[in-house]
Amino acid sequence: MLSVITPLSYSQDIPYGTGNWDHETLGNHRAVIYVEHPSDVVKAEIPWRRLDNVDDKGLILVDALTGQKVKNMYCVQKDKDSGTILFEPVSGQSRYFLYYMPGKIGGSSWFPDVKYEKPLEDYDPEWKKNAVNKTTVQKPKTISIESQNNFHSFYPMEVPVTKNELKAFLKKNNSQDFFLFPEDRSFPIRMTETIPHRWYKKGVNTTFSGSAYKGEYYAWQIGIFSPFRTLDNVKLVFSALKTETGAAIPAGALKCINAGGNDYLGRKFYKKVTVPKGEVRAMWILIDVDKNQPAGIYKGKVNVLGNDTKTYSVDVSIRIKDQLIENMGYDTPANMSRLNWLDATRGIDDEVVAPYTPITIEGNRFAILGRKVSIDKSGFPAQITSSFTGSNHQVNGPDKDILSGAIQLRLLKNGKEIKLKAKAPVITSQSSGAVVWHTVLNNADIEIIVQAKMECDGYINYETRIKAKNNISLDDVQLVVPYKRTTAKYLMGMGKRGGKIPDKLEWKWQQEYANNMLWVGDVNAGMQLKLKHIVPDWKIYGFENTGPYKDWSNEGKGGCTMYHTNNAAVVTAYTGSKNITGGKEMILNFGLLITPFHPLDNQHWSERYYHRDINPEKAAELGATVMNVHHANPYNPFINYPFLTDDKLTSLVTRANKVNIRTKLYYTVRELSTYLPELWALRHLDDEIFTRSKTIMLADTHEGGIDKTVYGATGHSWLFEHLRSNYDPAWHCPPDAAAGLDWDMSIRTQGVSRWHNYYIEGLNYLVKKMGIRGIYLDGVGYDREIMKRVRKTLDRAADSCLMDFHSGNAFQKEYGLNSPANNYLELFPYVNSLWLGEMYDYNSDPDYWLVEISGIPFGLYGEMLEGCGNAYRGMVYGMSTRYYHHCDPSVIWKLWDQFGISGSTYTGYWDSANPIKTGNPDILASVYLNKGKAMIVLGNWTDSAQTISLAIDWKKMGMISAIAKIEIPQVEGLQNAQPINLNQLIIPASKGLVLFISE
Repeated sequence: MLSVITPLSYSQDIPYGTGNWDHETLGNHRAVIYVEHPSDVVKAEIPWRRLDNVDDKGLILVDALTGQKVKNMYCVQKDKDSGTILFEPVSGQSRYFLYYMPGKIGGSSWFPDVKYEKPLEDYDPEWKKNAVNKTTVQKPKTISIESQNNFHSFYPMEVPVTKNELKAFLKKNNSQDFFLFPEDRSFPIRMTETIPHRWYKKGVNTTFSGSAYKGEYYAWQIGIFSPFRTLDNVKLVFSALKTETGAAIPAGALKCINAGGNDYLGRKFYKKVTVPKGEVRAMWILIDVDKNQPAGIYKGKVNVLGNDTKTYSVDVSIRIKDQLIENMGYDTPANMSRLNWLDATRGIDDEVVAPYTPITIEGNRFAILGRKVSIDKSGFPAQITSSFTGSNHQVNGPDKDILSGAIQLRLLKNGKEIKLKAKAPVITSQSSGAVVWHTVLNNADIEIIVQAKMECDGYINYETRIKAKNNISLDDVQLVVPYKRTTAKYLMGMGKRGGKIPDKLEWKWQQEYANNMLWVGDVNAGMQLKLKHIVPDWKIYGFENTGPYKDWSNEGKGGCTMYHTNNAAVVTAYTGSKNITGGKEMILNFGLLITPFHPLDNQHWSERYYHRDINPEKAAELGATVMNVHHANPYNPFINYPFLTDDKLTSLVTRANKVNIRTKLYYTVRELSTYLPELWALRHLDDEIFTRSKTIMLADTHEGGIDKTVYGATGHSWLFEHLRSNYDPAWHCPPDAAAGLDWDMSIRTQGVSRWHNYYIEGLNYLVKKMGIRGIYLDGVGYDREIMKRVRKTLDRAADSCLMDFHSGNAFQKEYGLNSPANNYLELFPYVNSLWLGEMYDYNSDPDYWLVEISGIPFGLYGEMLEGCGNAYRGMVYGMSTRYYHHCDPSVIWKLWDQFGISGSTYTGYWDSANPIKTGNPDILASVYLNKGKAMIVLGNWTDSAQTISLAIDWKKMGMISAIAKIEIPQVEGLQNAQPINLNQLIIPASKGLVLFISE
């Protein structure tokens, strides 16, 4: 068991270092004790300076000479400051290792638990009796404190003061309201519970000196310690920084990220900063150094104050070097300059984004790509149509009604609808990608303010405020959406799997199910209704933070129904009875998303994914054109933070480019690796970036903590030992010795926050600086506002960038009883393809395939995953699989190339333009047409072979039957070439058949 002492890292003259031992059983930390002389008992004091729950954990003492556990060891005393043990040094003069946080990692590799060893008393009772009564004992020295590596080390910023040191410090400085401790960015302030021993040794110090380059966003911090009271409304006031010659950095060039910034929509916000009594907060300061700033030493002050406190100052001295830094310092994450990305506004605009077309306006009618919306005086849609063709290839088809009548917001009182007068809608803003209108409806008792924004992808966001002029009691408030009966063929959402529309639906708000959305429609015309919170919110599974949306759910009275009339499938979202006090309001926000979004993209046939290992040369050899680089590998080791291996990743992209492989990266927002340099700065923003655990302090043992977190696991021991509280453990990746990777631990991020601004800037950096050409989204931790920014950032940074979206089947109670296709639908306008995989049942009926798996009703193609899919059924929907684990799509790709699928027109089995009839409802046929040739794919949805008579409409095929050649091609691993009889065509069970026709 080797030890490495870090030079000059001392606390009470005890060095801190790293060592090598079995940390899987002995834990991450130990004290090294040196016994000078043989003895039957020695008494060692270990000044371990801890922050964890000391009483709950056992101690393990190991003889360094033999590697054996020392049995006779008795703990006399232990607290957070130190521990005292008696033990029998069986090897005499030697080193002994005291492991003081021993524990084991268990549970799932992806969501692990840690269980610490409990205190044990397995010493010989007679030895203990003699040891305790011995009047004179040797006192060996603790010669070092060690961690398994530097990442696990507490030194120096998590080595706390002792109780006595803190008491002495406060007695010496008892006249101050609070204390300031300026710190360099090299030592991010970690602890909130107390001050580090480093500050105790330095004493009260209110000066800061640093060095920055021209053009740098220079970061540093001020620690605020408030031991006597809660410090409210903390403010930092900056002076200009000036040189003796008069050059200046204006005060406006300094900012504190704790005090506010730009939210994820680009809106300015200000935060009230509070330092609870006895705690520490790190205030991170950024200085925007102009690229033309003269070199020199700049001096100024930062004044810090709170409510009813004195003002304390930090004297600041920054030396500006006569050298320009590249890219504002962003290229080096440890600089912390990227904290400025938290306030980035990239991609926040209403300009049109490809493949969409600018919105055109004619009176109260708005036209977008393939769809039209007409609004009435109320501001709600009176008519919505789609001109997409039957299989979503073009937008020149006849207009198809999505609604049978106008959408209405109905207020009921005493069994009757309240009559309201409406002012004509007024367009308040317009751009190429969006139009905003406003209208007011009122009578003597009620005023309804309707604000709507329609965007070029087919999304309409409604903000509706119902204000009471006088006290009023309402029987109900109803949003009525009458879908055209002939269009409303399919449905998914509100607890219903995708497929044929049911006869009726009844849905109520529930805390655990965030399935407050419903899509209804046909393949080429449909619309999703989503009931929304009063403020932007992104909940995927449940309403654990907000609860069911207040005014919609109305204390359990609210819900939604769907029923059929002769010409409509009527969806009604209702609130139930509601009393509104005069001057008060209820807010009923909702979103409409008109589908499909755009025509199917024929680039799908050439975008062939390699998602197996990270070998671009092999990917190219196998026929792939796109390679996804997942996390947890040497090129991208840390989940959602791909910035610590720039050189490796850039080199990989260069290799891939040489063989015409586009490289995409796993990069999203939902959880965040704890390896990011900015972790501690973000933690000191309280709960702005990271979610908090449901308990004040996560338990230190498996038994106490297993059910306390969102993911049902306690997380790796590193999280307990360094974060300790106020975090939710998220995805973990176990070690991979062959790849040289240790554990990667992540914690959960907020649904929307300033971190999304950072994420967008990071994406721009990945594309421009590293050559990445897109991202792979495995679930998404953000809403459509961020998704639009992602798309714009990719498209504006480089051409040919792709986004593919992946999810497992989340239609389960623990995931909110909502399908990913419905849950994430508002993001689909900006992705290129879908990969809906794990836990999907490819034996499900065709309607389920069509609505929940294929993506076709939304203008997207997809791919299969679970069990590598079903080749024939998949091709009925234009799907293959991708190279992933043991899945091999090469057979299908070769078939496509043999036919010449590029440039073909796909016609689905549901489309009236389909020229093929099977005469069997369980045998579905889709057709690919391309310049005098066709590929017919037949899928058998039964578990027995079926014999059919295939009818071909040669006029629709655009071919002459007399000269047409029909064959069953040889497809290795799928089917054998064989004679064909269209009247006696045998379709194998659960599979299918592929036919070629050519003239």
